[in-house]
Amino acid sequence: ILFPGTDRYELERMDVYNYSSICHPCLIIQPKRTAEVSAIVKGYQTGVKNTLAEIKKTGANLGIPRLCVSGGRNSMNAMMEGSIVLDLSRMNGVDVDADAGTVTVQGGTRIYELDDELAKHGLMAVTGTVGRLGVVGTVL
Repeated sequence: ILFPGTDRYELERMDVYNYSSICHPCLIIQPKRTAEVSAIVKGYQTGVKNTLAEIKKTGANLGIPRLCVSGGRNSMNAMMEGSIVLDLSRMNGVDVDADAGTVTVQGGTRIYELDDELAKHGLMAVTGTVGRLGVVGTVL
């Protein structure tokens, strides 16, 4: 978990392609495993539910930060002011099943990582030409 004011936080929030999208998220979370992503999302859901209950009970003016998902190649939609950024850039696994003709990629996989793994099996994918782009963002 990266907190505002730390060097790593500053480096990560400034590592964007579109410099007009630089902002100040309240947290940047960088999980390495699917189970961590699940725990983060469940924790966020619980926090939202508890906050809404508190607002209803007390009428307090409490804000709920938006949970934004990023593959590590940030865009205007992946990082927003005051948000919690779930940065999947450390989840870059590629599993090729050449016999079945399928590939499974994790949320932070870049095109060049996919290309490298596919080439080991004599395969290729139709993707963009910028290898540093995320596979998930390219597909969506």
